[in-house]
Order: sequence, then C-alpha cells, then structure tokens
Amino acid sequence: MIHYEKEYKTTLERISQFQKQVEHLRKVETNPENYHLSVSGFLSELDRMNLEVREYLWSPPSQFSEDRRTTCKPNNSFEQTPESSRLKRLCCISDVNYKFFAKAF
Repeated sequence: MIHYEKEYKTTLERISQFQKQVEHLRKVETNPENYHLSVSGFLSELDRMNLEVREYLWSPPSQFSEDRRTTCKPNNSFEQTPESSRLKRLCCISDVNYKFFAKAF
C-alpha cells in the first residue's frame, strides 16, 4: 500500500510507463495470441497499481501521518526517520497484522 506522497508519485510514473509499453505493443505486435500473452502481465500490474492509488487517495491524510514520521525498530521502540527508510517500516509487523497473517496461512 502507498503511504507517502513520493510513493504515490512514483506509482503514477510507473503506471504511465506501463501504459506506454502496452500502447507500443498494440502498434508492433501483429499476432493476437502473442499480443494477449505479452500484455496480460502489464495489464494485471496496472490494475494492482491503480488499486493502490485508489486506496491511497481514498484514505484520509491523517491515517498515515504517524507512519510518515516513525518506523519500528526490532525492539519495538520508535525513532524518527526519513521517508526513504521504508524497508525498516516493512520489517516491523504489528500484533494485529501478525494475527491476521497467522490465520491466513
């Protein structure tokens, strides 16, 4: 899910690049079967990214305000970090998320 404005802008750029790639394939691929096989991955990725953009725009700005300023350390204490440290945030799983994923798998 998109949490930062920078991630939002980057996702929009990727969407644009994928759309251009599909447009290019429409122009150059003459075999319909090859065309469908070629664009299916791009189109599913476009759907996924558009859904992430929609979720980001649908959520109120305050929902991620704390996530934008903090990240979880291995010992569950929090520290101020720049937006570029997304990996650190992804490494920390809250108890609620852990219980959800434990049930799912």
